[in-house]
Amino acid sequence: MRVLMGVCALALTLACPQATSGRSYTVEDLLATEALGQAQVDAHGRWAVVERQRPWREVSDYSYGGLTPMLLSELWIADLKSGGPLVRLVPSAPDTGYFAGPLSRDGSQVMVYRLRGARLEAGVARLADKTIAWTGRTPELPVFGRAAQWTPDGKLLVLTTGENRLPYHLASRRTVQDELPGRWREAAQGQVATRSAIGSGRFLAWRPRSAPGALTRIDPATGLARSLVAGEFIDLEISRSGRWAALIERAGDVQPPLDEPARVASPTRDLRLVLVDLLTGQTSRPSLPAPLATGLLSWSRDERLLVAVAPSVATRQLAVVSPVNGQVRRLDTGGRPLALTGNLEGSVYARAAWSGSDPVARVNRPDGHVAWQAIPNGRVPGTLDAIAAAPPEPGTRLRVNPPLPAETRRDGETVTSLGPNGAPRVRWSLPPGAEVMAAGGDQVLVRLTTAQGVTHLARIWSAPREVIHPLS
Repeated sequence: MRVLMGVCALALTLACPQATSGRSYTVEDLLATEALGQAQVDAHGRWAVVERQRPWREVSDYSYGGLTPMLLSELWIADLKSGGPLVRLVPSAPDTGYFAGPLSRDGSQVMVYRLRGARLEAGVARLADKTIAWTGRTPELPVFGRAAQWTPDGKLLVLTTGENRLPYHLASRRTVQDELPGRWREAAQGQVATRSAIGSGRFLAWRPRSAPGALTRIDPATGLARSLVAGEFIDLEISRSGRWAALIERAGDVQPPLDEPARVASPTRDLRLVLVDLLTGQTSRPSLPAPLATGLLSWSRDERLLVAVAPSVATRQLAVVSPVNGQVRRLDTGGRPLALTGNLEGSVYARAAWSGSDPVARVNRPDGHVAWQAIPNGRVPGTLDAIAAAPPEPGTRLRVNPPLPAETRRDGETVTSLGPNGAPRVRWSLPPGAEVMAAGGDQVLVRLTTAQGVTHLARIWSAPREVIHPLS
């Protein structure tokens, strides 16, 4: 096994100045800081896509507050099979950020986000020739789950905003400075009312609504986009066959409870499950036994959908939905409550997926420990031990059955790539202090940081004797 770092590997070395005994850390040091963002390697181990953040001194627009680094992001790619260095996918431009969405299933294309001023646009880049087809559509950001996913036939499904508005999590940073001067001017001229009505009780529906977004299909060759179904969607999951798309949709306003303190994560909108038949275009909204919860959309191999429902703010239950007939079945965890994970805002999530034909979920055992449990028979498959440390936040799906070609597991200083049948394909030994950023095929990208604060992006690949199962 060989490790190449810095210029010898992917030619990306980032400076993060550190205070030394000779002088104090200065504002100039802070403004010179660069950083690595997300990284991806396609399932066959050919292409690497890496986000790099340029120095802070290069930005002149701080309208996005804590999200300003998105304006500094740029995309680099490398052909790992040819051993080529990292090169820019798109030339840098002032106050313009590029960051990556998902790679296509064959690894030849990647969704690209471009943020420039108050406009966010989706595009599709071909990695071999670095051409980008722009769509003219504004994509949602993957905040509550997926916002984009590739279909088995090579099309890209994207959640887009209505009227090309900025996604809320970007717009909320700059809405006041963008809109308030104009509103002051209109109010001073007597053109509009100077107050807004937000209803409550029987007037709950008074709040004005913006135009809904859509589930949009994009042709990656041309960038042409076609809306499939309208709605204010926040999560997406395509079934394994590519026939069905499951969506979580924001619906009507929710009356805040009077006996509970309001939190950042307190629900303000009802959530609905929407199923779209991608062959016929027909949609359905199944009736669930309790309000739908965020953080879980999981398809089985036989096209059943696993979702979480919220009987109360602090509890979750599971249900299985059949898209063919709309049948809904609540699952019984045998008296063991679901183990929930949360974030700083107070949101909680259930962690569940499919193993074979069985739903599996993390539950609280009577002895106080948390374990994976198959439902409904209560057995705990030993093969699930490896995902016990699954990430608590939504957006990263659990992949239990079967693992995708690019799935990896880490055990101490060893990383293992799994094949489609779950068998180990390639193993790597990591250098001390390495942080795994991405893996695919027989390639791993790691981050290494020196004591002086210099970050190297390192590529690790396997010698032939270390390939347990050859790549298909």
